[in-house]
Amino acid sequence: MKYTKLAAVALASVMMLSACGQSANSDNPIVMTVGDTQITESEFNYYMNTYKENYNMGQAKKSSLEYCQRNQLIVEVAKAMDIKLDSDTQSKLKDYQKSIKDSYDREGGYKKFLKDNNLTDDYIDTLASVSYYTDALKKQTETPTFTEDELREYFKEHYRRVKYVLISTIEEAKKTAEEVLEKAQNGEDFDTLISDYSPNTANDSDENGYIFTDNETGIEFEEGVDSIKADEFTLVQSDSGYYVIKRLPLDESQECFEEEYENVAETINNTMQNNVFYEQVQKWADEYGIKVTVNDEVLDKIN
Repeated sequence: MKYTKLAAVALASVMMLSACGQSANSDNPIVMTVGDTQITESEFNYYMNTYKENYNMGQAKKSSLEYCQRNQLIVEVAKAMDIKLDSDTQSKLKDYQKSIKDSYDREGGYKKFLKDNNLTDDYIDTLASVSYYTDALKKQTETPTFTEDELREYFKEHYRRVKYVLISTIEEAKKTAEEVLEKAQNGEDFDTLISDYSPNTANDSDENGYIFTDNETGIEFEEGVDSIKADEFTLVQSDSGYYVIKRLPLDESQECFEEEYENVAETINNTMQNNVFYEQVQKWADEYGIKVTVNDEVLDKIN
C-alpha cells in the first residue's frame, strides 16, 4: 500500500516546525499566523515534504497544518510563560543545531540548502528547539494514566481493519475495479480476489488484513472505510488507483483482536497522553490570547 505507517514521522514531527519570522513577499506568502509568528509558504512546504513522501497531497496538507499549528502553539505558549531553557538544555540544543548543519554540509552545503529552500538560519534553530519547549511545558502538567478499558475503547473507536484490492497500473482501472466490487458483493471469496487482482499488497499475506488508525492513510481511503460497516464493500479512488475495500470487524469477538491490540497498546497510551497535553496547550493559548489564522487562499494553492 502506498500509505505507510508513520510512527517515526509522527514522533519526529514535533521537531519540524517553521517559526522564524522569515520575511514574506508575493513569491513567499504567509500560510499561517500563530500568535506573533508568521509561517511562510516556503517554511510550510519544507514541513510538507515529510508527509508528501508517504501521503497523498490532501492528507499531507491536512497533517502538516495540524502539526504545524500544534507545534507553533507550543513555542508561543512557552514564550508567553517566559520559559527559559536551562544551561544544560541550551548546550544540548547548540550541539543538536550543529549536528543538523554539519549533516547538510556533508551533503553539499548548508548555506546552499537554505537558499534552495528559501529558508533562514533561524528556522533551523527553532526546528531544533521545539522538542525542548515541549519537554519544559510537559513538566508543568501531570502525565495522565489510562485504564486498560480506556485503552481498549480507544482501539475500537479509532482503529479500522480492512482488506482491499488495489487496481493501479493497468488500463481501464476503474472498469476493472467496478468488476471486482461486483464480484465481491455477489459473494466471491475476497481473499481470492486480492490474490488475483492485487498480490503483494499490505493485506495479501496477512489473514488479519490491514489495520490502521486516524490520519494514517489517505483521506479518501479513510473516509471510504468510515462510510461502510463491517462486512460491507466500497470503491475508492485515490492517487494510487482504485481500491475495492472490504471492512472487517474489530472487536473482542475476533480471534485477532488481542494480538492486534497488544501490538499498538503502547502507541495508543502515548497518543492519548499527547492528546491531553495538546488540549492543555490549547487552553494555555486561549488564556494568553494566542490566536491562529490560516490563509486558506494560499494554502489551497500549495501542491
